[in-house]
Amino acid sequence: MSVTVVVLAVAVTGAIAFPLIRSAGVEQARNLLSQAADEFSALRPSSFALDRRQQRLLDRGDYSFTLIGPNGVVSGGTSTPLTTRQVNRVLAGDSVSTTVSTGGTRVLVEARPTRSGGAIVLSRGLDTVYAASGQTVARLALALGIGFALAILIGTSLARRIARPLVVAAAAARKLAAGERSVGLPESSVTEVAEVSKALATLDTALSTSEGRQREFLLSISHDIRSPLTALRGYGEALADGLVDQSELRHVGETLAAETERLNRFVTDLLELARLGADDFQLHPTRLDFAGLAGEVERAWTAQCAQNGIRLSTERPSHPVIARADPQRVRQILDNLLDNAVRATPAGSPIVIAVRESGPDAIVEVRDSGPGLSAGDRSVAFDRGALYERYRDVRAVGSGLGLSIAARLATRMGGMLLVDAAPEGGACFRLELPRGEADRGPTRPG
Repeated sequence: MSVTVVVLAVAVTGAIAFPLIRSAGVEQARNLLSQAADEFSALRPSSFALDRRQQRLLDRGDYSFTLIGPNGVVSGGTSTPLTTRQVNRVLAGDSVSTTVSTGGTRVLVEARPTRSGGAIVLSRGLDTVYAASGQTVARLALALGIGFALAILIGTSLARRIARPLVVAAAAARKLAAGERSVGLPESSVTEVAEVSKALATLDTALSTSEGRQREFLLSISHDIRSPLTALRGYGEALADGLVDQSELRHVGETLAAETERLNRFVTDLLELARLGADDFQLHPTRLDFAGLAGEVERAWTAQCAQNGIRLSTERPSHPVIARADPQRVRQILDNLLDNAVRATPAGSPIVIAVRESGPDAIVEVRDSGPGLSAGDRSVAFDRGALYERYRDVRAVGSGLGLSIAARLATRMGGMLLVDAAPEGGACFRLELPRGEADRGPTRPG
């Protein structure tokens, strides 16, 4: 690559410089010819000595000169490269500066009127000018050749110096792609290469952390899936062997149904997570009234809260609070939050669904009176299985996937799901979605 750049640079330099050198040579020759013509025309032709002085003035290169008398006759019987019209112009007192073709050769011509009424015509062939500038071109070509060779040597050396750590970084990247972790990368003095190495080291750490979490999560999920499967298998074998008394069939049936539902919840959550990461995951956003949705959710959950001795209430304005969102997915988020709130809230304590507006966002909160979450808990609340691992042996928990699913759904709808401390003493989960316009189109409550 460096050799290619050098070749292109030299080629472009030569393509620009060589014509400029020839053009400068022609311009310099014309200036000298014009200066000589001006000097000659200023002299007084009075004697043979003057002719010798004239000859000496013109002795500056491969010039040729012609004298034209006042009557238009060329002295010495030589010809002039000027046309009759141009000769007449010079005899009339005008200077002529031109380039003409004569005998297949292009010639520079400078003509000036003299004090005697005649004219002096100086000419020089362009082939002699090009020959003179050719020496300069040759020197430039030599300089470019030397520069080309040095540039290749230096460029190759630098390229190898830069490429060596890049090759090492590429090898490290292949190791990371193959599943190897904690891949060491040497430091480099080249800033760009050092940045690449730093990025790969960061990626290595992130992959190790992510895979560790996934491993722990899968181990915990496997344990919790195995528990209902063990119960199902045990009761199934007992039924098959006739070991279940007739009076216990109802209890066994209820246990089987509960364990089946628990297993189904795990599978459903896992599938939901997989769908959220897919490119073809679809949303159907519309104008959604958060205030109306809160009332709908309250009616749906009142019975279950009552069975657990929990007081469910709503705080909502009398006017619609419109958001642009998918009603089914918003309801899924709120049901998930309420399921966690019911599990965490002790009997006799409240759960509140609150709806409000804040700037460009429509907000719905689910606040409980449970043990709440610490600052450390809140920082990982939406990581898969993080809170589940912390509290599975302490208090009732779900599958460990619900909050992660809810947060991803909120993000896919252009909003966010946040967690903070609730004034009721527990946790406050706040769903924020962009507000919609309240005066256009039909509104869905949920």
